[in-house]
Amino acid sequence: MDTNGKHLIMELSGCREDILKDGEKVKNILIEASRIAHAEVREVIVHGFQPCGISVMVILSESHLSVHTWPLLRYASVDIYTCGDKTRPEEACDFIYNKFEAESKTITALQRGIPAVNGTFTHNIL
Repeated sequence: MDTNGKHLIMELSGCREDILKDGEKVKNILIEASRIAHAEVREVIVHGFQPCGISVMVILSESHLSVHTWPLLRYASVDIYTCGDKTRPEEACDFIYNKFEAESKTITALQRGIPAVNGTFTHNIL
């Protein structure tokens, strides 16, 4: 089993507030982003917060994709973690950025699950 994966952590600022409040819309954006990333969706969980804001978790065969929104701040935090070499998480980031109509994004990329010494694993910042 290949443990090597890529984890993209994305901060989106200046997003459209109405999109960040709509759990169904965000869920559908993440499902489509998973397809664009060539990942297989296993399960989707949506949780809404009061007065607003949502968390969506997409469990993938290759790992996960998640978003947490703060509509009043027009901010969303996104995690995309995929294992193996067939997925394209960068394309999922671009898709989400465009669909949230964000004004800016910051992405940090990690390579995860790197075999190290004595049966341990580590990660690298890319």
